[in-house]
Amino acid sequence: MYCNVCIAAFRDRADGFLEFGTQISIAHHKTFQSLKASSAVGCVICHYLWRDLVVDASFSEWVESRIKTELDQTPVCTKIDSHDPESAESELSNYATNILLFKADEGDEKLDVKVKLNYIPRNTEPNVASNYGIFFLDPVSDKTSKYRVSGDCTWSESSIQKAKVWMEDCINNHKACGKPDTGNWAPTRVLDLYSYGGGDGNIQLVIPAEECKDALGPYAALSYIWGGQQSIRLSSDTIASFRQGISGTLLPKTFREAIQVCQHFSIRYLWIDALCILQDSHEDWLSEAAKMDKVYAHSHLTIAAAASHNPADGLFRHRDPVFVSPADNPIAVDITGVYEYWSDDEVFRDQGSSHGQQKLAMFYAVPKDDGILRSPLTQRGWCLQERLLSPRLLGFGQDQIYWECTQTSAVETGCPARTWPKTATPDLKARFRNPGDGSFLEMEDQGKRDPYLLWGEIVEMYCRTRLTKQTDRLVALSGLVKAYSTYINDIYVGGMWKRSLESELMWFKEHGIGEAASSTDYICPSFLWASASLPCNLGIEPRVKPRYPLLFDVVDLQLVYATKDATGGVTGGHMDVRGTVVEVRLSAGTYKGWDAIDLMDRAGRPIQAPTEKNHVYFFYPDRMLTVGAGEENARPFYLLLGGEFFEYYDDDPAAPGERSGAKAARQANRHCSWILLEAVENQRGVYRRLGMLHTTQGFWEKDGEEIDSSWHVVHLSSLGDEVPNRGREGDKYIIRIV
Repeated sequence: MYCNVCIAAFRDRADGFLEFGTQISIAHHKTFQSLKASSAVGCVICHYLWRDLVVDASFSEWVESRIKTELDQTPVCTKIDSHDPESAESELSNYATNILLFKADEGDEKLDVKVKLNYIPRNTEPNVASNYGIFFLDPVSDKTSKYRVSGDCTWSESSIQKAKVWMEDCINNHKACGKPDTGNWAPTRVLDLYSYGGGDGNIQLVIPAEECKDALGPYAALSYIWGGQQSIRLSSDTIASFRQGISGTLLPKTFREAIQVCQHFSIRYLWIDALCILQDSHEDWLSEAAKMDKVYAHSHLTIAAAASHNPADGLFRHRDPVFVSPADNPIAVDITGVYEYWSDDEVFRDQGSSHGQQKLAMFYAVPKDDGILRSPLTQRGWCLQERLLSPRLLGFGQDQIYWECTQTSAVETGCPARTWPKTATPDLKARFRNPGDGSFLEMEDQGKRDPYLLWGEIVEMYCRTRLTKQTDRLVALSGLVKAYSTYINDIYVGGMWKRSLESELMWFKEHGIGEAASSTDYICPSFLWASASLPCNLGIEPRVKPRYPLLFDVVDLQLVYATKDATGGVTGGHMDVRGTVVEVRLSAGTYKGWDAIDLMDRAGRPIQAPTEKNHVYFFYPDRMLTVGAGEENARPFYLLLGGEFFEYYDDDPAAPGERSGAKAARQANRHCSWILLEAVENQRGVYRRLGMLHTTQGFWEKDGEEIDSSWHVVHLSSLGDEVPNRGREGDKYIIRIV
């Protein structure tokens, strides 16, 4: 069913709307009280939005506090005047939620809907607000909506059969996935489920190299969240008894239910890190962590406890099929003003301005299950390599099961599933696991794909996850690195690759997510992206052939590794670079994320253009940086010129003073990227990275020469004062970054 608020908003746009080019923003719930009430009575749309909000404990607390605020002072929401865009945009922000209605992706015959929050908690990633309540509207045909589930549990008979269909289809028909491993490799230790029977049976820890004369046979791996101290774990004290047998009654719920899944697929062996790695031996942990790529890559199936916060939560969830499936009845939607761009579908053809006559069409509101993206497990740092390395993964979400293999992704309802972030390459897993014939570099030369950009995607996704131990930032990628290194003919250096090193060193952090962004604990050298606290929004673009010239080069790089494994943690090191370095001062303030900033020279004079419109300095700090009011003229900072490119506006009119008939001058912008540094005390020429600075400088240009100096911003590299260095070659310095 649908609530009256949703019906009125979709059908009549009752409280008004605003047109944004290809999308319509419609006023929805005025308060969170109203949203909560609609969810309680069973509105499909509001139920999904409310559930998404309260799944996260911090959001649940925040939403309830918003409701208390509303009880004291109800927001003033007036009807939106769509003829006054400026006023309408302001009025829309007074509503607790808005509906964004727009045409679906290219080649799709549907509409997309986002129920957008207008308020979000502090320290929340800005994009989070637009990631809730995502639906598509499926046009009504002669048949009812096909997106259905049955059974009141995520491991009901219908769920089991769906999982078996996915598995059989993958094994029998998916060339990209390959046949299951037949036992050429086995983990150091696995759990033998042969004698388990029911919940009170025993499992046994076995060491294949010692106990299996033949190949081990298929095994499954469990991906889950530890969530604190384990109730049962392998140690030097328990290994002997575990080899004799472990009673099923001692196992937490997630482990027991993972065994049930294995039994349904006739998989005899199961790998669980807590029971297969000595938890009191750092040496064993390091040894087994180095094999993580093989553990998941050779597994027959990875079982993912996606909705669980700890092993006691279990895999299986009770559910109401009514709320997992679309509503039985369609909803009327006013599609006027939803522009046609890609499809000839009759529903959308020739739609004009939304100020015209109302045009209604009937749709089923189908939830886009992107709960996988926000599931507790997917937000865990270690999970990314487990997902990418596993040939087949069966995930247990809050409302339904889902499937990932190299060739396909699916959810139980059959709805289009968002299993990877929108920014990710659609075939990310396939690209990672099956690069094709020949090396990545050969394919790059053929223009087929760029392995370095793919690595950048992986790093950006990884940096949005969380780690219990920040020291694991590079260790939790070690398995991916080992797999990747078999495809790419390059040397791995602390999260980066040598051939694209200079471009990767230009990484920047837009902002952190939560309090971890302010951490100052030393993890690794400051020039590595792994020095940034997770989670964060990191930007990195690895390229062997950069899009624009890079104006520095690395002359020496030394890293100190935590172990002999160079794909693991880095505990120290330095990098010597050659480039243009200038000394500046920063305006006083506290910088937490992307922000505009003022720069001064050594004497404290502003470095800026004659007009305010003609200079922009943007700062991306790696961590929170405070410049005190008394420090802005006394505390030196340094800028290493990273890269430079020019943007020209050929159609701009001639600059003032150009005579008629002469070749017109053109306006241009000079964009520069700088690495912001501070000097390390008592070590001449040694610096520590603090972030990235982007400068834009406008000028007029004719025949390659800058004209009209009133438009020219002083180029930072012309400041010219000598800076502490370890050597000099012409106008470039050699400095060390630690």
